[in-house]
Amino acid sequence: MILPSLFIFLVATTLVQSVDETLEEKTKGADVADAVIRRIVRTGIFPDDQNLFRRIAFTETRFGEDPKTYRDGYLGGIWQVDEAYFNRTKNVTFPENIYDEIQTRWGINWRTSVTWNDLLKPFYSGLAARLFIQQLVNENKPIPGTVAAQAQYWVSNYRPTQTVEVFIREVRALESDFVCEGMMDICIVLDGSNSIGVADFEKAKGFVADLVKTFSMDTSRVAFITYADIAYEIFDFQHSLTNEQMDAVIKNASYPNANTNTPAGLLMGVDFYNAIGTRGGVPQVITTFTDGLYNRGNLPEALMAVRARGLVSFSVGIGSDIDYPELLQIALLDPKRVFMVNDYDALAEFFYHMNSATCEVPQQPALGTNQTGRLNPEERRYFQYSFPAINIGLSINIRSTGQGVLTGWFSYSEPTPNSAVNDGVIQPGSISIPPPPPRARQEGEEAVVYLTLENGPGENLGEYVILAEEGSQVTDEPTTAPTTTTPPTTAPPTTTPPTTAPPTTTPPTTAPPTTTPPTTAPPTTTEPTTTTAGSSYSSPISVPIIMTLAIIFFAFQ
Repeated sequence: MILPSLFIFLVATTLVQSVDETLEEKTKGADVADAVIRRIVRTGIFPDDQNLFRRIAFTETRFGEDPKTYRDGYLGGIWQVDEAYFNRTKNVTFPENIYDEIQTRWGINWRTSVTWNDLLKPFYSGLAARLFIQQLVNENKPIPGTVAAQAQYWVSNYRPTQTVEVFIREVRALESDFVCEGMMDICIVLDGSNSIGVADFEKAKGFVADLVKTFSMDTSRVAFITYADIAYEIFDFQHSLTNEQMDAVIKNASYPNANTNTPAGLLMGVDFYNAIGTRGGVPQVITTFTDGLYNRGNLPEALMAVRARGLVSFSVGIGSDIDYPELLQIALLDPKRVFMVNDYDALAEFFYHMNSATCEVPQQPALGTNQTGRLNPEERRYFQYSFPAINIGLSINIRSTGQGVLTGWFSYSEPTPNSAVNDGVIQPGSISIPPPPPRARQEGEEAVVYLTLENGPGENLGEYVILAEEGSQVTDEPTTAPTTTTPPTTAPPTTTPPTTAPPTTTPPTTAPPTTTPPTTAPPTTTEPTTTTAGSSYSSPISVPIIMTLAIIFFAFQ
């Protein structure tokens, strides 16, 4: 039974406290490791690692939670990069511009300034591990796709004192539970061309069936398309299939066995979305699985339709004949939404990774509309609020009945804020989020605030309602201290806010945060950040915040 909750609306104030634990020594936890992984993956500097990067962090140290992680005399950090392996990261030959990219994006002179001691900071440990893995790839040791093959790869190249059984056991523990049922519409577009073969097409359908099972049909809608010369509708969003019926229909889909008309599959997906419209900011996703280059249809035209419809597009390449530039086009030039697996055996184990990636797509509610939802224990949901002016803040109210433990984080630049990287914590009660700092604002630009909501561990479900409404405008210029009748607000400093990219002067993006490192600094490691974790800033703004975001939480057994 849902318990009634009294709606309390309070406008309070809070200090923006920018936190980045990936750059603090000896921090630990899944949020820390995931923040590092996202920061590196989003740049597109490295090819897709088929989730090996994350699996190693868990297998080696349980994301740093293992007491031996930061033992005396060992400096390899969360990824346990041995000193000999670290030294090899100074000579990675491909991609040719890898060190220039690291310097440009994060202000780190990896070859000359970074020492093994720096790996006590998780970001450096993660970057060292990824560089070492890339060096292995350059030595003709490609990353395998299946868990069993990755286990042998880990033992042979990373931890020869261990066994494959240890890796397999740890990965099964890591990926055994799904904590995201999702709130989205997702259209799956599956290549059925003659290059695949009957056996692999059957494996691909099994993957689709497993992926669909990870989503809740109470909160998500699913459509399925196959294609070859033309596209084939297996079921659209308006079906009334039960979970069991949907599983059977997926597995009984015929093998088209012809050419590769990827554009036809994408255009049919757009038609499916046009038929149902949108539903209150819920993400609409199209995910394409292909094993090679398209040879029929007009891909640029199809992608124009995908973009115009506002769809979030993922691409998954399977096998050795895939073309990364084409996959990147299908993902609308977003490298973090491009995945590659070695073969259809690896694809069969890929649904956990795909579930996680799609569940991180934020909902984007319109102003003045209610957004409701339910969270399972330890489940998270992501939101993006865009505002028509850059000098707008938010007031947030959280109400919990006490059964579900509901909390969260916000950020101006990190699309998936968590406990390790955020600009502030959202706790039950009321806070106000000030506008983004002036230096990050440009004329005519929308302001963006990202929110993550989480239900705590246990057995209780949490239900929420979010409402964002527009109010009065706030001044953008410093003023005198507020009077006793006007509650003060706070805002971050005029420096560029933390992003997922370390030091550059580039305005906030989805890459890690920073400013360009001082040229007069002594020859030590450059920190890819411009703020001290946990530091707080107060704003001179003295006019009431204009945007009201009310969040009411309900919890029920």
